[in-house]
Amino acid sequence: MRNIKKLLVLILLTFTVFACNKSDDSNEDQGSDFATLIVGSWRFISSSTNGTPDQNNNPCASQTRVVFTSNGNVTISEYSGVNCETITGGSGTYVIGDSDLTLTIDQESTTVEITTLNTTDMSIRYIDEGDVIVETYAK
Repeated sequence: MRNIKKLLVLILLTFTVFACNKSDDSNEDQGSDFATLIVGSWRFISSSTNGTPDQNNNPCASQTRVVFTSNGNVTISEYSGVNCETITGGSGTYVIGDSDLTLTIDQESTTVEITTLNTTDMSIRYIDEGDVIVETYAK
């Protein structure tokens, strides 16, 4: 997986709402509930780059967790290695809006677009070095 800065950018971008308009029913009813829906532990499921599913060669990637608390704190734990030990991570704060999520970790802020956020699934979208990255998480 990417280093912590790229992971942070990816996570932040993933939380920004993806091209949602008033006729889009997928997030319309959830806009005001995002602050409640995001609270909890989210497990990494998959990612894609420019619409193509990424081939993840890290068998521990599914153990990656992003934990959001109701008081605005966030903790990221990424796992790798033979025994899936934690190799990167960070903690900081987050601010969620109607359609975006801003994470600040180690004094570096990143904003992502939330494309899906409900009680069980979250997808975020962001741009990394010109590529459109979409990450999917499950609660």
